Amino acid sequence: MNQEVVKLWTEALRGGKHPAYSEITVENAGALHCGEGFCILGVICDLHREKFSGEWKTNPFNKHLEYLKETAFLPAAVLTWMEIVTRKPTMAHYIAARNDENEAYALANPDLALLVEWMSLASRKTFAEMADIIEGKPEEKKCESLPEPQSISTQKHGIDSSVNPDLSAKEDTTPAVPSGDISPPAATMDV
Repeated sequence: MNQEVVKLWTEALRGGKHPAYSEITVENAGALHCGEGFCILGVICDLHREKFSGEWKTNPFNKHLEYLKETAFLPAAVLTWMEIVTRKPTMAHYIAARNDENEAYALANPDLALLVEWMSLASRKTFAEMADIIEGKPEEKKCESLPEPQSISTQKHGIDSSVNPDLSAKEDTTPAVPSGDISPPAATMDV
């Protein structure tokens, strides 16, 4: 993937010139650009349009805008500009993928597979978060408070000692699992 183009893309994702959809709806799902906003691939298409004097056109069948006759995925010219080569998988790719066709295509086209992975994340992330992911920056993990540890008796029986302290003090009478070999006896046939 052309790193100069990726840098332009991540800067544009953070720049604010290209608004993201306010929400994903039936009307804009899968659209590069639908007038109200862009998806992450729509941003790279708009950068290509600016560089090469392209034009967004209204698709006659829906409200989506199309770029180079594409409304949902990157046109071949944009893939070429990004230096993403698409190849048919070879037999070696199919063998490595254990005949999983999608996996074979991913092995043959790692940059394309990466784009698909980014698209799967994009609906749950902001453009700035996606720029970090595209640049390979690790996501910041938010520390969530862990629940208080429970006794085995509370876990097994759902006993809340704050409601009835007498119940939590009772001895656990669950029978122990025998140790050693507990396999069933071998079947025999009398002839």
